[in-house]
Amino acid sequence: MKTSKISFYAYFLCCIIAITADIFRLDGIALFTIPLVIPTLFFYYYTETKKISVLICIFLLANFIGDFLGLMDFDNYKQDKKHQKSTHNLHTSLKTN
Repeated sequence: MKTSKISFYAYFLCCIIAITADIFRLDGIALFTIPLVIPTLFFYYYTETKKISVLICIFLLANFIGDFLGLMDFDNYKQDKKHQKSTHNLHTSLKTN
């Protein structure tokens, strides 16, 4: 089997698993498979063209970084920080009384 076919199948397998994990809210599996989608796409591109275009590499890298930022879930992080700050203020006000 050619390397390009293997990377093509790996890309679709990662996509299907990532979509399934997102539908069923399986965060652990999504955390593993979503970052694999872009590298398998890059590997497929490289095996087919045998050259590397800087513009395509920048585009794929930006998408890869975007996937990671999307997985970090900053909204929950901000809410946790607000909760920690409010409990710290409550604790210090109780301590002074």
